[in-house]
Amino acid sequence: MKELIKNSSKLIRIEGVVFSILLVIIFSNQFHFLWLLYDFMALGALVFYLLNNRLVLNITLTVTALYLLFFTFLSGGHIISYFAIWDNIKHLFVLFMMLILVDRHANKKRIQVFLRDLGVILSIVFFLQSIVVILQAYFGFHFDDISGTFGYGASHSLGYFCLMFLTYLILFGRSRAYFLIIFIISLLLNYISENKGFYLLLIALLFFKLAWSYSVKRLPFYIIAFSLLIYIIDSLIGGRLISPIVYAISTLSNNLMTGDISEISVSRGFLMIYAYMKGGWFGLGPGAYSDCYSLSGWLLDNLSDGRLQINISSATSCIIEYGLIGTSIWIGLYLIFLSYFFKNISIKFFVWIFFLLCFFYNKLLVDERIIFMVIFIFTFLKVAYNQRINNITK
Repeated sequence: MKELIKNSSKLIRIEGVVFSILLVIIFSNQFHFLWLLYDFMALGALVFYLLNNRLVLNITLTVTALYLLFFTFLSGGHIISYFAIWDNIKHLFVLFMMLILVDRHANKKRIQVFLRDLGVILSIVFFLQSIVVILQAYFGFHFDDISGTFGYGASHSLGYFCLMFLTYLILFGRSRAYFLIIFIISLLLNYISENKGFYLLLIALLFFKLAWSYSVKRLPFYIIAFSLLIYIIDSLIGGRLISPIVYAISTLSNNLMTGDISEISVSRGFLMIYAYMKGGWFGLGPGAYSDCYSLSGWLLDNLSDGRLQINISSATSCIIEYGLIGTSIWIGLYLIFLSYFFKNISIKFFVWIFFLLCFFYNKLLVDERIIFMVIFIFTFLKVAYNQRINNITK
């Protein structure tokens, strides 16, 4: 029976997996009712992992799980602690399944057909999102509502969709003119929705494009040219691109140097320091400030001010619940899994940077909309790299 199940898992097609995830992203809207759908898929991915596991990843996952369970026991063994751990770790199995399937079918022609069809689907969805966003802005929606079909407070999800499509065009697109059109429209859409995080991640993506497409020796020239382009764009939009980043960095530096949390701020810098002051090295317990599966953390109501959005990013959530040590363990776990699949130094470096930026800026591990599209981006990278290697070895 086990052999039958294992053979069946090998028949899973990447097309079906990716398209199912894509449908969830497109039609998520408020998304809450679809969280369980993602969990069912994650459970299936867990079974897939158990049937196709790897020794290095097994050891890493086992050590991490033992630490988290021991830490849960010490913090009181609350039911939400187990759900909170699952909520953070389940994406590993989806990521593992996707990347294993890419390796398994790397040399099959059907991937080319799939990529072609996916490009058409992404194009249609992108222009649909563009129309919805423009209509939302025209009718005076609050900026958190200007998020396409992703629902209230999902402007970041719109940004990740644009990044996903741009990644596809960088790796598989054949028209520079079409890429430029999508690039300009993406800048406009995310400006309308006041999605500053998009531009930060876009910079990382464009640097990757330079490293992927051109000689590394010419990279300093491209960095200077790109910096000049950013300066020109920032000047045209009245300093709204660079100033918020400078302000965030200065706020974080000030909070780090003074350790002052007496003056409440909604900035990520303040919230990160606040999380550290509360969580310290070991944190207050998994799920202490979480809100998942209709369960609320036992300390969630104890925040000193209602304006404190302690779950503004995965970094703040992990620091206050798991402490600096636990947060480092979570980051290390994901980076080890990613490193297993991305051996090329430049791609690995980009994947690490992209993951860390998402982790510290967004709710990467607790917002399925975001992690969906990050998994897509990494999957595209894996497909493109495998194709490049196959072309070299032919």
